[in-house]
Order: sequence, then structure tokens, then C-alpha cells
Amino acid sequence: MNAVIFDMDGVLFDTETLALKAALRASEALGYGLTEEDVLATLGMTEALTDQVYHNACAAYEPQAFWPVCNDSLRALLEENGVPIKPYVRETLAALRAQGLALGLCSSSPMERIMWYLQSTGLTDVFRAITAGRSDVPSKPAPDMYLNTAAALGVAPQHCLVVEDAPLGLRAARRAGMFTVMVPDLRLYTGDLAPDCDRVLDSLKDLPALAQEVFACR
Repeated sequence: MNAVIFDMDGVLFDTETLALKAALRASEALGYGLTEEDVLATLGMTEALTDQVYHNACAAYEPQAFWPVCNDSLRALLEENGVPIKPYVRETLAALRAQGLALGLCSSSPMERIMWYLQSTGLTDVFRAITAGRSDVPSKPAPDMYLNTAAALGVAPQHCLVVEDAPLGLRAARRAGMFTVMVPDLRLYTGDLAPDCDRVLDSLKDLPALAQEVFACR
């Protein structure tokens, strides 16, 4: 069996911009002085790894103070706007399932947030395996999260295609021995990502055709 494993924020849902805004609002409220560059550097990271980046940027940073403010801000933005779904998501997921591919979700976000997004958009039953960020599992760019997702799907890593928008996620999937596809969001594709990126797509629209091409050779 072959599988397609998706990152969530920035790939399925147009939530990276909202998360960026929420983090910067929390930083301003707490006087941490985090910059947009600081926040963008954490794309694809778990909260625990993000804490390390933010503490390096601001010695006064306290996770216990930051995350409640940040999460409240993000929730307010999402309640105001709804969970925004990226173009072609529903059509792409349906086409991939029609090809008989197993679908997985591998996100550094907490499971509570993942399930909120999936339930809000009616996608709860689409994915056969869901991996969330956990403090006891190494975060992307370590391969562990993607390897765990493949194991939960019952698919060998070399038979998995991963769809990512962030450099850390691409690196994690590459280290896991998977075929990597970038659909850029806040981070645009540049040549330095080439070692970790097999293909680049403008959107998810062309993913079903690419999956057919890739798995025909595997």
C-alpha cells in the first residue's frame, strides 16, 4: 500500500498567517519583542521546541505566560474568521482516496487543535492516522513524527509521499526516507531547500496526478 501524509497548518488550512499574528500579539502584550522572523523560524515546530527559539530571542520569555495569551488570541481570530481551508483541499483528498491511497496527517500542533480544525471543516474521518506534537517525541526536523505516522498507517516509509510547506517538515520527511512535496505558504521555495524537496507545486490541485506518477514507479 502507498500513502500520502499531510502537514496541517499552511497545507490543509490557511492558518499560518493567523498563528503568526497571534504570536506577535502575545509577544507585544507581554513585552517580549519577538519579531516576525523569530516566529517564522518556528514553522513546523512543536510548542516545546518553539519555546527554545523564543527564549533564545528573549531571555525574559516564559512559556507559562506566553501560550495562554497566544492561544486565546488565535482562538479569537479563528472564531471571527472560521478555520480557513486552503484551495483544492476537498477535491484533492477525494481524488487521492479514489486512487486507493492511505491518508495520514502529521502536525506539530497539539491534538486538541488538530481535532478542532478537522471537526470545524468536516474532515474528521478522512485520515486513517493522525500524529500530533508531543513533548516525548522529537519534533520536526527529526524524522520520528513522520515515521510514527507511517507505522500507524501500516505503510513503509519509502511508499509514503509527504506534503509540506515548511523547511523543517521537509527535512523531517527526507530523513524519514519519504518522497517530499512542497506547497509553499509563508515560506517560499528557494534553492537551499532543494536537498529536502523532490517536487514543488503551486497548490494541491496537481497533487493527485503527481501521486499517480510517483507511485507508478514504486
